[in-house]
Amino acid sequence: MPTADERAAENEALWREVNENVEAEAGRLDVPPETRARFVCECGNDGCTVVIEVPLLVYEWVRANPRRFIVLPAHVAREVEHVVERAAGYAIVEKDTPDSIRIVEERDPRA
Repeated sequence: MPTADERAAENEALWREVNENVEAEAGRLDVPPETRARFVCECGNDGCTVVIEVPLLVYEWVRANPRRFIVLPAHVAREVEHVVERAAGYAIVEKDTPDSIRIVEERDPRA
């Protein structure tokens, strides 16, 4: 049976995959990289579907590291991740625990 940490990492990886489709569509439409796009919060909270507006440039920077995710500031899970950067309306977090790192790296759609 997966631990709470593993379940949260799986949830985050799922939302990352959804957001990759949003970013891909913006690329197909040739949207300028400084444009803010609407992405789903990539937190580990079951049932969270909050939308966060993030510049496409920032999204690309986050995706360069498979351990990083975009979440609402109130959704940071300090026991398994740390904040890399904060901005208006969102935080960028990076996974810290071995189990969560393994899962998010294995599920990286860009790997």
